[in-house]
Amino acid sequence: MKILIVDDEPVLRRMIRLTLEGEHEVTEAADGESALAAVAAQGPFDVVLLDQKMPGRSGIEVLADLRRLGPDTRVVMLTAHASLDLAAQALAGGASHFLAKPMTPDLLRAAVAAARPHPPSAGPVRPSEHAITLNGFAVDAGLKTRIERDGTAVHTFGVSHVIGGWSRQVEVRVAPKAFRNSGRPDVPVGGRLAGVIARRALASQLRRDGMLPQDGRLYLGDIGPGDVAEAMREAGS
Repeated sequence: MKILIVDDEPVLRRMIRLTLEGEHEVTEAADGESALAAVAAQGPFDVVLLDQKMPGRSGIEVLADLRRLGPDTRVVMLTAHASLDLAAQALAGGASHFLAKPMTPDLLRAAVAAARPHPPSAGPVRPSEHAITLNGFAVDAGLKTRIERDGTAVHTFGVSHVIGGWSRQVEVRVAPKAFRNSGRPDVPVGGRLAGVIARRALASQLRRDGMLPQDGRLYLGDIGPGDVAEAMREAGS
């Protein structure tokens, strides 16, 4: 594959190049403008490893141009300041994965393999098809939701790991009165907003603990106003 590394840290670019160049054709760029110049000179790349924080234009800003110039290019965002909000913003802009720095060589190789382009499409990949990826874990947009007899909402998500190559289903169980202290007690625990909050909570735990919740279940009993506000921004509501 043709891979473009875009990062202002020479040492990190070299590490990534040494990790990947045995199997791929690798090009480096120190900033967003150099990256776009490389695309103009060489045509779209298969995969772009794009740093978020760089001098001049940020990775999020460059991402839009990369997706415009190469709708089938797969972009993996890299950042030392990982957050769910930044991940959601990157994925909404068309990134396919999101990795926190520093990453291990194994995780880097696995992320590139997972980002391998699909055959050319009729148009850009829709952001809704992407997953939030942090520390090698990917959480999909949700498989199903059911309401149990006691009013508990069970939001089920698929979780995969780019190194292990496995996938599991995980339940996030939202208590009937979980929104009582949120400032929005009217929010239905089985609704779309609750699903966004459940996914964010699951992704946060995966990033923090580096493992699946015990018994494949995560419990949310008390959702705060901040959780609602952040989920509303992500959901665009």
